[in-house]
Amino acid sequence: MHFRGLANIKCFSDCSISGAPGSSPRFVSGGQALSRLSTLVGATRVLQKAPLFRLGVLGALAAGNLRVQAQARASPARQSFPTVLAASDEGTASESAAERADSALDAESSGSAAERRETSSKDNGSTSLATASQLRLDIAAALMPHPEKVARGGEDAVFLADDRLAFGVADGVGSWMEAGVDPGIYARELMNKCKEAATRIPPSKSAPLNILTNAYYDTNKIGSCTACVVVLEGNMLHAANLGDSGFMVIRGDEVVYKSRAQQHSFNYPFQLGRGGPGVFDPPTVANCTSVPVRAGDILVAATDGVWDNVFVQDCAALVASASHQGASPAQAAESLARHAHSRAADPIYVSPFSLGARALGHQDVGGKMDDICVVIAYVVPAAKL
Repeated sequence: MHFRGLANIKCFSDCSISGAPGSSPRFVSGGQALSRLSTLVGATRVLQKAPLFRLGVLGALAAGNLRVQAQARASPARQSFPTVLAASDEGTASESAAERADSALDAESSGSAAERRETSSKDNGSTSLATASQLRLDIAAALMPHPEKVARGGEDAVFLADDRLAFGVADGVGSWMEAGVDPGIYARELMNKCKEAATRIPPSKSAPLNILTNAYYDTNKIGSCTACVVVLEGNMLHAANLGDSGFMVIRGDEVVYKSRAQQHSFNYPFQLGRGGPGVFDPPTVANCTSVPVRAGDILVAATDGVWDNVFVQDCAALVASASHQGASPAQAAESLARHAHSRAADPIYVSPFSLGARALGHQDVGGKMDDICVVIAYVVPAAKL
């Protein structure tokens, strides 16, 4: 995700993505720095998107007192490849061993906040409810980093529930780097907590919001992110989406549902957060929805690194084609991640993001380099897994 201020509008080329520890090196290519802020967006919109602790910096930029340039790289560029995860993989994407150790210590010393708080969804009978579900998700995820954030693991994160009934994606807000905070850490902890909550909260219409809410209160790191949590209950898919990540349902070659992004203004999405003087959105404002699904449907969840660079119909066509050709969810996820990255790196491509900018009168062309996180889930009869 680009910075929710300066770099969101391509003044900086700095973005990132996450990968699992010990995975193959992740891709790196040249950053994108634009020479003039005015050719992309006015100073008013820049200030509109900035966290409060950045207003002074942005004000100086708007007055022309600061140069706009690409952030210096901490290390030479390296080529990388999508990190692919399955539901059985340990932890969540981009989670480091140190972060897992910290989480364990936090849980041991203070206990889960969810255990101290009564949720609107009862946990009793979760095993029987999960067993009664006739459908499951054959599921995998692929993550691909922004070229300049490979070294620290990027800012996107994902969780895949072990029971194959729930998953989620999150996109850390890059502007925290200016306050010395790694945005990926908050996103990863939130997804860790979502995975934990999903083991306690049975599938239901309210489960995604309950999972997200529990995870939000259990997350102690500083930062902010968008989030999308999806739960399968029988033949119903329930979701809670906050911000500009999202999901869609493909049936055959058609898109039967696509979630809508939540934005305060263009490129300034709703976001969960903690710490600092910024103003964040509570989980209760997430857009909650339920969609009937059937065996053979394909679910795609992704961060804005996909949606800003791949049109919905193109995404559906690519994934459906891969499935028809016998690709596994992991192969389909990797294919979509690579496609989104190639679009993001194309300087003349007319992307969904550039069309959105043009609609507001801003001159923009090309893809929007960013972290890329994709979840592909095939809806299958439980007996097949």
